[in-house]
Amino acid sequence: ALVSEKDMDADGHVPSGDDARVADVTFGGIHSNLKIAEGHTLSLAYYNRANVPARHYRHTVGAFAKGKVAGLGYSGELFFQFGSNQDDVISAWMNALHLDYGLDVTAKPAIELWFEYLSGDDGSGRGAFDTLFATNHKFYGEMDYFLNVPVHSGGQGLMDVGGRRSARPHEKIKTQVDLHILGATSAPTGGGSTTFGTELDFKIITSISEKVGVRFMYGIFLPGEGLANVRGVDLADLTGLEHFAYLTV
Repeated sequence: ALVSEKDMDADGHVPSGDDARVADVTFGGIHSNLKIAEGHTLSLAYYNRANVPARHYRHTVGAFAKGKVAGLGYSGELFFQFGSNQDDVISAWMNALHLDYGLDVTAKPAIELWFEYLSGDDGSGRGAFDTLFATNHKFYGEMDYFLNVPVHSGGQGLMDVGGRRSARPHEKIKTQVDLHILGATSAPTGGGSTTFGTELDFKIITSISEKVGVRFMYGIFLPGEGLANVRGVDLADLTGLEHFAYLTV
């Protein structure tokens, strides 16, 4: 697939500069899904993004597994990236593990724990894992501080440790609380904090009728010094505790 054309601004993940770099960018891959046992699946994938004049080739290969054992659900993935960006050799990786468990009672209480690790580097870009065209809004907090990785993490990687507590106090109402403890996996050049911050999201999801649903979310974020360094500002300029809310119908 052609994802960026020569006469248009280059994709944000692709080096920009002289005319040789602002060239056609292509992306393609192959994906397979295997049922390895009852209730267990394994997905294998390979992707390639290429900008030939810029000598930028990023290959991504890895696996994703998902299943449930005695009521305990799990999902895990491991991906590697390799290739070249002009004279630089790309070598990056990421892994993630999610565990969830719920009780089959009226309120449907459930808990989920996760650990996600994306490699980073000192700013060279060689070791920073690129999530390509991922829906990062789904994974790293609803306040969207890290939609574009590695750009929003300053190329320092990203670690997300947290959990979710959900329940259904009524058959048409679901409540959910998410916790994300976010940090860099590689220290910035010259040292410094690797703490990006902590996000806590509260969500209520309900249905008014068969065709109308309502979702409310309120989030708070306490930024860390590491995030201030990535943004190029003083920690005091991030105004301390930040708030975000939305209501959709």
